[in-house]
Amino acid sequence: MTNYHSNGLGGTSGSRIATASNIISSGSVYYVSSVSGDAAYDGTSRLYPKALFSQANSLVSDGDIIVLLADHSETIASKVTISDKIFIVGEGSQNGQPTVEFKKGLSSSDIFRINSEDVKFENVKFTSPDSAASGGYLEVDKGGTSFRGCRFEFNGNNNARGVEIANALSCIEFKNCVFVSTGAEGTNIPRPAVEVGSNVSGLILDGCTFDGGLVGFEDSSNNPYAFDATSGGIDSLEIYGLSVLNGTQVALHENTTGLAANVTSSVGGKLVF
Repeated sequence: MTNYHSNGLGGTSGSRIATASNIISSGSVYYVSSVSGDAAYDGTSRLYPKALFSQANSLVSDGDIIVLLADHSETIASKVTISDKIFIVGEGSQNGQPTVEFKKGLSSSDIFRINSEDVKFENVKFTSPDSAASGGYLEVDKGGTSFRGCRFEFNGNNNARGVEIANALSCIEFKNCVFVSTGAEGTNIPRPAVEVGSNVSGLILDGCTFDGGLVGFEDSSNNPYAFDATSGGIDSLEIYGLSVLNGTQVALHENTTGLAANVTSSVGGKLVF
């Protein structure tokens, strides 16, 4: 590791990486802001950031860091493929939530496709499209993907699952993430926040919350699943400090192996097998 940032990356709140007092890394750092950024900037300084995530993503290689400044808000309609082992970290926090926002555009594609192992997201919020749209937030096709301190919001405009974990992946982590249905009573019900393929191993849910809100979540068979892992058993699942709220369910296949510790539920929330 050859890049030493003696004063850190300059963040004052948000991701632990963005706010660290010093950073030693093997890769470069690129900054993004929808407010102060410009495609013409090289993005290597927080004073001269790129304007769009895709602009920074086109420059990265393994080990690089993309810092999303606290004012960054971006609607993505065409899928962005992430093909390098990178850190994607958001600055900023307000009322306990990330201020960095990726909004689902009106298209049939996901926001991101993860096509590299070991992609890490920290302190980023994903929000619903303005009207009904198919396609979700993330298509995870490689193992080692991690989400920490992220927030995922869903309403009746979410006509597809939020996060799809492909078959036969390993080492997927959700830590201190919130998945919440934000729709008003009488509106359409969003699809599951997370769908897990078969033969997945080493999946971790640590300190996560699944909140059905007023309308809940629902799969294609009208089951109230926010987390749907019923297509096949997960090998070596670890669940710690899980909260399942307001009538929604975290649903696992009966052949799942592993453990669940400190699971709490309220208002009809359940962990089901």
